[in-house]
Amino acid sequence: MVGKIVAVSVVSAVMCITGQALAQQVCAPYQQVETALANSKYHEKPVAKALTDGGLVVIFAGKDGATWTVVLVRAKDQVACIGAVGTDWTNVAALGEGS
Repeated sequence: MVGKIVAVSVVSAVMCITGQALAQQVCAPYQQVETALANSKYHEKPVAKALTDGGLVVIFAGKDGATWTVVLVRAKDQVACIGAVGTDWTNVAALGEGS
């Protein structure tokens, strides 16, 4: 039950975030954030990951690219925080491809 409440809270917070700065950072265990984004009306899945000094950056995007979410994950405890959200995700050539 608590997991469902957290997941609903994460999805609600993501849907309310606009281009303005986050008034309050939205954080939860990574698995709950990943599940919430996948099960939201946006159906976002991870499309890119990168290591940082203290953890991981994961970018989620909807299948059609209409929406995206940047999630910052702390390595020490796997707590994930929403870093940014937006629209119109576009994939670019992978490293080593293109000119």
